[in-house]
Amino acid sequence: MFSRGNIREKTRLLTLPSVLEAVDQGRRDGRRCAAVDMYVGVGYFAFSYVRAGLDVVLGWEINGWSVEGLRRGAVRNGWGVRVLKGGWEAGEEEKEVLADREARLLVWERSNEFAGETVERLRDRLPPIRHVNCGLLPSSMDGWKIAVRVLDPIMGGWLHLHMNLGAKEIEERSQEMLNQINNLLVEERKATLEHVEKVKTFAPGVVHCVLDVYISPRRPQ
Repeated sequence: MFSRGNIREKTRLLTLPSVLEAVDQGRRDGRRCAAVDMYVGVGYFAFSYVRAGLDVVLGWEINGWSVEGLRRGAVRNGWGVRVLKGGWEAGEEEKEVLADREARLLVWERSNEFAGETVERLRDRLPPIRHVNCGLLPSSMDGWKIAVRVLDPIMGGWLHLHMNLGAKEIEERSQEMLNQINNLLVEERKATLEHVEKVKTFAPGVVHCVLDVYISPRRPQ
């Protein structure tokens, strides 16, 4: 995790034009903005989103030790953090958590398979989710359907998809993955591949890549 390439990727998020654009738009229209980290771990990428200015980052993580590491790191940085466990459901606790404007990180210690339902339940109480990070290797593909679902449908936004790809097939496989994302979209939304970042060599002939994919907003009915 502390390879030179991963550190560059953390740094890239801090100045990524799409991240700064979402932050600026959220401040101008007063709606603020949010991100989701599908595999938040100890906050490796989530912290970059917070530092870049996003108002809140929602994360999912099944490893309790990682969640505790994230919590401690957030406290050391002076960021409010709330950890939600197990059978946390809609109710008074939900209202309390979302009313806490000091909480920059909301972390569910559970599988991200429930992220879609959770976000849809909370959508009208959250800032628009403009970025979704899928940082699982060797493939984040199992989380793509949920990632598309949690992204704000009205404003659109960006997916950051981590994948291990053969060094000689990056262009071909990237197009195949873009087609897969487009097949998940409804209501005339469209996915566009904006950039492929080669993070680091993962193994001989294998490259850890991040695909920056823009998802257009839903067209008005």
